[in-house]
Amino acid sequence: MPTPLDLRDLQRLRGALGSRYTVLRLLARGGMSRVYLARDRTTGGRVAIKLLDADLSQSIEHRERFRREAKIATVLDHANIVPCIGAVHRVDAALAVMPYVAGPSLAVLLERHARLPWHQVFAGLIPVADAVAHADAEPDHHADVHAHAQPDHAGAHAAARRTDPRVQRHADPDQSRRHDHPE
Repeated sequence: MPTPLDLRDLQRLRGALGSRYTVLRLLARGGMSRVYLARDRTTGGRVAIKLLDADLSQSIEHRERFRREAKIATVLDHANIVPCIGAVHRVDAALAVMPYVAGPSLAVLLERHARLPWHQVFAGLIPVADAVAHADAEPDHHADVHAHAQPDHAGAHAAARRTDPRVQRHADPDQSRRHDHPE
């Protein structure tokens, strides 16, 4: 059964994006954001739009973290990292537009199958690990990107792709492994 769209979110999306995208349905909801499936009226293609929660959009810190995440996802070029193809960062709406990647999440697969065969889990982890290694080796930005271990975002099949890179900052050499995860 489709999840009803949040009217407040729809107003924020329309205000930030104009009429380019038609929002179709809610795909996922997290502690910090919601992801919507939309159709690009220009190209006809489907996209995923990640919208930062309205209350968090009021926070300069959360908007900046979200902006950094979108910027890094824009510059990373890897088959297993879904790129950011557009972003808006306003006080009333911070969002990132990405190509839509069809397929079930790991959570859905686990609902369908109480246990996944080890070879299927392993096949899903290889592309994610490859994406993390690529992001860690990227020299052109001042933050490392880590695919966090949120199961909903990592598919458990051979075509698994990271849809949500996370920023890890190196603010202090003594705290070089401190994580800044907005979710």
